[in-house]
Amino acid sequence: MCNVNNNGKLFFDLCMRAKKVKCSNMLKSLDQVDLEYVCNKENALMWACCNHMTDVCMGIMSQSTTNCEILNVNSRGNTILIIALHTNQSIICMEILNRLYSLPDKIIYNYLSHVNNEGFTSLALACKMNMDNVCMKMLQNPHHCALNKTDKNGYTALMYACDNRLENVCMKILETPNDCGLECRNYYKFTALTFAKYNCIPTVRREILKHLNNSTPNSLNTHDIFTKN
Repeated sequence: MCNVNNNGKLFFDLCMRAKKVKCSNMLKSLDQVDLEYVCNKENALMWACCNHMTDVCMGIMSQSTTNCEILNVNSRGNTILIIALHTNQSIICMEILNRLYSLPDKIIYNYLSHVNNEGFTSLALACKMNMDNVCMKMLQNPHHCALNKTDKNGYTALMYACDNRLENVCMKILETPNDCGLECRNYYKFTALTFAKYNCIPTVRREILKHLNNSTPNSLNTHDIFTKN
């Protein structure tokens, strides 16, 4: 379903069709563009991001007075942040996060802990996409990020961070060892420790081993050959 507003619908259609110049001209015009227009759970910002129209995305966010554009969720369970992560657009991701952190704490938690239809949280996807700076921005408060959630293949954010050798991200996640899914196993029965060992990240491996020893001293016996000392 589409909510009816001719101004918003025109801008939405232009973003969907990747008409960058016309979109920019509308944003610069004296007429206020209805940025909250939604059709089939998509909004103009999502289409602008999908079409890599960075300037248009930044223009939409700069003109927004409610930030509701960044809070929209489409039929695939994607927020604008998840779309920007999927398309590897770190500038847009950072701007979204800057705006998100001006909102109440509960909204931040609900947004960053949200899981799309593929099972990704924003942080897990950022780790998978190897976006170090974006990950660290999200981890300003690790408790916002639902660190122990797994995607459809059983991967946690820490597993992806270890797999991509994002050492600083791993260490930040491990500041909350009881909530980051150290005992989780993916589809191949690997844990975060497996990835830390296999990808030769000794500092992360030692930190994981320390937490595993502290929490469940006998748990190391259950790990596969890759995770032994």
